[in-house]
Amino acid sequence: MIMIGKPRLMEMILLCTAFLFLVCCSGDGDDDDGGDENSTEVAELMDSGKTDLAEQDIDAALDTFAEAISKNSGSEPANYFYGMTRVACIWFGEGENGHPSLVKDILEPLGVDDFDPWEMDDEDLNDAADVSYVIPNAVTTPDGDDLQVWLRDEVLPQVEGAIANFEKVSTDFKEQWTLPVDQESVTSDYGDVIALKSLANLFTASIYLVLSYDMDSLDIQDIVANERTIEWFLDNYPKLLSLNSSATTNLASAKSAVSAAVTDMITAIEWLDQHRDRNYTPLFDIDEDVSSQELDEYVATLQAIKQSLNGSTSVPAAGDLKEDFETIQVNLKVVFDGLDIRSLLPPFDGNTPGELPDPTYGGIFPDGIPE
Repeated sequence: MIMIGKPRLMEMILLCTAFLFLVCCSGDGDDDDGGDENSTEVAELMDSGKTDLAEQDIDAALDTFAEAISKNSGSEPANYFYGMTRVACIWFGEGENGHPSLVKDILEPLGVDDFDPWEMDDEDLNDAADVSYVIPNAVTTPDGDDLQVWLRDEVLPQVEGAIANFEKVSTDFKEQWTLPVDQESVTSDYGDVIALKSLANLFTASIYLVLSYDMDSLDIQDIVANERTIEWFLDNYPKLLSLNSSATTNLASAKSAVSAAVTDMITAIEWLDQHRDRNYTPLFDIDEDVSSQELDEYVATLQAIKQSLNGSTSVPAAGDLKEDFETIQVNLKVVFDGLDIRSLLPPFDGNTPGELPDPTYGGIFPDGIPE
């Protein structure tokens, strides 16, 4: 179960985004699809898919839930599980039947082997992140452009498809299942659906942002194998992180996704707050130490952040951020109008950064960041 407590707002958003890669589920529940003539077949497919999930076979589960959708596109359990497995497959899948897989598509070409996403610990993550170790062992290495193509053509359709699946699940939804990582039994309801939909929109926004900037055919293998400095690769990749030719379209899509994510996050917080007395264990829940008044503060912060998509807005602090400041002026509109990240980078002497050229970060924080 994911408890919503009192982390800093940015930490909460980052943790939620990371969780999107990690969540997956299985279990038993009411698979009644409303009396459709295919209800028995759909129910059997749901049971089969849940068995695959329990056995940590995400690829098989994804195909089975897709078949259930083909039999009854309105089945809420099928849409819920299909939506989650479409995203979970990116991290946990093995790339079967053309499914996008971080392990098969990115990590293995980088030289990472024996990486089991189901058995992660700090050492595994360190090995995966230690590019100075893994890349020299790689036969071929994806460059920056390859990563963008993978995100655009393989990952994005799955994530946006998952959002469409979640939109077909109603407020009356309730489904019991079991997390295959630790075998914890939970019962998902509409609070879980809307929370996951918010996270999927955040993921979508992050992809569109990455697609808006030039990767300049960044040769990762050359940089690591030859121990290039930051100063060197910025000098040798002059277009890196500059806005590309598709930026206008992609930034508009990113802005819409952020707006949808914030709207869903607010709805999820309010729904979870109103349903604290549930007699079952949901996937997402509110920490009992967090009061409704504190949640109202988070909602006010999120509402102001959404408003800042259209121009400079005074955003009130919530949670631990109140120890640093009461309000901060934020203008996210400049990001989605087309912010040249390259121009905001400090000068580098080798790997040592100098002073930032713009304390407002291109106008995102018009008055700067409180110290």
